[in-house]
Amino acid sequence: MSLTVRHQLPRIVVRGVEQSLDLDVYSAASAQQTCSAATVTIKLGSKVIVDGASATSLGPPAAYTLPAATTEDEGLSDQYLEVWTVTIGGEPHTFRRSGHLVRHAFHPTITDTDLTDRDSDLLNIVPASVTNLQQWREQARKKIERDLLRKGRRPWLIFDSYELVDAHIALSLSRFYRDQHIAIGDGRYKEAATEYLEEYNEAMASITFRYDDNETGDIDEEDRVSATSILRLTSSPRAGYRRRR
Repeated sequence: MSLTVRHQLPRIVVRGVEQSLDLDVYSAASAQQTCSAATVTIKLGSKVIVDGASATSLGPPAAYTLPAATTEDEGLSDQYLEVWTVTIGGEPHTFRRSGHLVRHAFHPTITDTDLTDRDSDLLNIVPASVTNLQQWREQARKKIERDLLRKGRRPWLIFDSYELVDAHIALSLSRFYRDQHIAIGDGRYKEAATEYLEEYNEAMASITFRYDDNETGDIDEEDRVSATSILRLTSSPRAGYRRRR
């Protein structure tokens, strides 16, 4: 059986906070699957912090509630790993999902109002069946986070998240107009999508922000960096180690 686990970002677990972890499994025909059994093991590097715990829900999607106490005394880490063992259609399957144990989660900073303030035409274009612009804002947010990670910038370490506002607005609008062009075929929408995508790329190329590179949780004078840093491939003597303060 060919199965797909749908996710677009690494797992981000906030230390010392109870969190629901899901495993969203689909068939090759994109049908969401329910497990008949499911367990999860969670590791930080080689250390096992959850050992074969039963899922709290079999889905869809399957889920496990990670207690706050499990992570509250652990060091911050980029070596977080979930290993799920699930039974679907009578067959066992194993899936892995990597991630990070972090001090604070990253949160976006725009709403629909920011999009309509930037482009008042939206109020006349949004289909009557659409009640908000969340889907395009969320598409853009995930793309921005992936782009930052590819450049070696972890979004949850950014102090100045407001610096991403212009890029987030531009990419949200690009995604919106792209979809309207596909649905309607109006060349003006394609042109708008292209222009906003260019605006996004220009914004990301020029952004700087204060960044918690040492993971201290404190702002230092030297912490301002570019969003387009090249990923450093060197490691400390203890690979994956993160100081806890």
